[in-house]
Amino acid sequence: AEEWLRQKLLKTNPLADYKELYTASSYFSKMTREIVNDLLPSINKGMSWLVEVSKPVGKANKNIVWTSPSGFPVAQPYYQRKGVMVKTAIAGKFRYFKLEQQDLSKVDARRQSVSVAPNFIHSLDASIVHLAFGSFDKPCLAIHDCYGALADDLPELTKDLRSAMVKVFSRDNLEEFKTSISKLNSSSSPATSFERGSFDVGQILKATYIFG
Repeated sequence: AEEWLRQKLLKTNPLADYKELYTASSYFSKMTREIVNDLLPSINKGMSWLVEVSKPVGKANKNIVWTSPSGFPVAQPYYQRKGVMVKTAIAGKFRYFKLEQQDLSKVDARRQSVSVAPNFIHSLDASIVHLAFGSFDKPCLAIHDCYGALADDLPELTKDLRSAMVKVFSRDNLEEFKTSISKLNSSSSPATSFERGSFDVGQILKATYIFG
């Protein structure tokens, strides 16, 4: 979004400064969140639930860990950082640089909770890749949730992706996540309070279009 705004802004005002770009980006971001809240309210409910479930783990100075639907172990090794001043010589002159070091004895509780929702979604995306490519033995590639193969092999890859999606989303991934978190901290056991949808995941097998 910021890159799009940058190009748009520079066309109308080549002398636009960073402050103006930041103001425009912030407004665009705010409007996008409001639209998502109106059209897809369940997304924010799910994200908020993931954060609330995970908070006690970070406060207990533990990393958030869970297992993806494909059986892949996921961990968030986010720790507190501390600055260290380093004195060095460059071209015969002494200079000071500030370097950051992780304090492995202190978990960054805020970053743990803020990152858990996107990382959880990424783990579902990764599971689709694991399961689909595990049965697809042709040349292929994947970048995050985008997949590619030779034109003649696309129908087979599409079939394997559909099957993988059904396997991943037929599971109650939220309950499984909560179980994993509860093992890390027994005080983290909130109810899955939001309503579940009634979509039949099996329809993915026959859908006209699918999106990774």
